[in-house]
Amino acid sequence: MSSPWASDSSLRRAKLLSVFSLVALAVVLSCASARAAVPAAPIVPQAGETGFGAFFWIGLGVVIIVGAAGGLLLLKRLRRYRTLNANKPVPAQAAARPASSVTGNGPGPVLARPKTAVAATTLRPKAGPVANNTNHHPAPRRKKVFNYAKFYTEMVLQGPSPMVGGDPYNGFELDLNRLLIPSHPVEAPKPESNGVFHANADLIANQKALIEEQKRLIVEQARLIEEKTRLIAEKNRLLQRQSELVDNNLL
Repeated sequence: MSSPWASDSSLRRAKLLSVFSLVALAVVLSCASARAAVPAAPIVPQAGETGFGAFFWIGLGVVIIVGAAGGLLLLKRLRRYRTLNANKPVPAQAAARPASSVTGNGPGPVLARPKTAVAATTLRPKAGPVANNTNHHPAPRRKKVFNYAKFYTEMVLQGPSPMVGGDPYNGFELDLNRLLIPSHPVEAPKPESNGVFHANADLIANQKALIEEQKRLIVEQARLIEEKTRLIAEKNRLLQRQSELVDNNLL
């Protein structure tokens, strides 16, 4: 979005307004000085004319001073805005402008392609080779060694490919299935059946012992409940006899 202060017409108007205000102020001051220098015939002024003339000149002077001050402020603001716009970075791509081109049918508007801005990093000079020895020769490059173990591990992890054969390698047909399939069959590890069987037998024996212990605890609890019931019955009979004795004594 462009500001109204950025146009040349606004700057031109501000200059004209300031110049006009200064010229008008100079004319008024020169007229006032010339009128004061020339002696005039004594004229008896009327009360209404004297007041109107004074107010007119005072108002005109105030208007001229205010216009000059406004023009100066406007000019300062325009200069400040132009300096700020000059310090701003230019965008990378400019807007497409119509360019005229002569064709067979006559001149017509053609959109010009925007120019791409060159980045600052592309203009930097290339760094030279770093000297690691006293003769200032570039450092020798290390020779790359093919890691066959890593290649074979990746091929085994990826699994067999759907293609039957690969591209010829050093003049011979490369058979991936021959590389992936080992020469002798690999026997699967046998499960340790004896250890698992012994572990299961020990677990079953422990569970049986726990069940027997729980049964014994249940029997003990039942016996304790019977003893408690018998004690409660004896206590009830004792309380009944005591109540009978108390009733007989009271009677």
